[in-house]
Amino acid sequence: MLYSIEIHGNGAEVGIHKLTKAQYDFWTNPEYQPYLKEVLVEDYDSVGHDHPDEIYFPDSYSGLCNVDYLGGGYLGGLWIEITPIEFDNEEDAEDENIYSYDDELNDFMESLTPAQYKKIVNIEEFELPAKKPKTPGYLVWKAEETGMFLEGEIDVGKKFDLKKLQLNFRKVLGDIFLESVTYEDYQLEPTDSWETGALIEADIIKA
Repeated sequence: MLYSIEIHGNGAEVGIHKLTKAQYDFWTNPEYQPYLKEVLVEDYDSVGHDHPDEIYFPDSYSGLCNVDYLGGGYLGGLWIEITPIEFDNEEDAEDENIYSYDDELNDFMESLTPAQYKKIVNIEEFELPAKKPKTPGYLVWKAEETGMFLEGEIDVGKKFDLKKLQLNFRKVLGDIFLESVTYEDYQLEPTDSWETGALIEADIIKA
C-alpha cells in the first residue's frame, strides 16, 4: 500500500557563528548592539564605516554559520498529513480502518500513547562547542520560513504501522524544530517549496 506523508507550516532557519574578540566586544557594546540586525543585512549606515576592519562581518546573515546551520518547521506551527494514495485492492479502499491523519502535529503527538511517544518522538538538544579561550561568544540569527518542509511517498506493505514512524526534532536555544521524518528505513525528502522571510532575530551570546 502506498502512502503520502507531508509536513507543512511555519518554521525558521538558524545560523550560529563564532565571533572574534573584536566583533564580540564591539557588537555587545550598548551603543552598537541595537544595529545588529541592520548590519546582518549589510546595512552599516547607522554604525558607520570608519571602525577597524575586524569588527565588520564578511557576509550577510545567511553566510554566517561557521558553527552550525539548523532549523526547520516549528514544533508548534506544523501540520501533518498521512494519507493512503494507492491501495492494494478495492476492499482496502473501502476499509474505514485504514490509517490516515490530517491535523496539527501537536495534536498528532498528543494522540500518541506514552509507549508510542517514546518510540516515535526523538528530541535532541543542540549544544554549543566546548568553551575555548579565543572564542568569547557567538552570533545567533533566525529567519522565518513557511511552506512545505518535508514530503514523500512510501510503500508501507499491507498496512501503515505507526510504530515505524520517527519524528526527529532538534532543540536550539529554546526553540524546537522538526529536522527529519523517517518511516522504517525511508527518510522523507526536504523540499524547496517554502519561502524564507525576513531576519527576525539576531543576538550575541557569551561562550
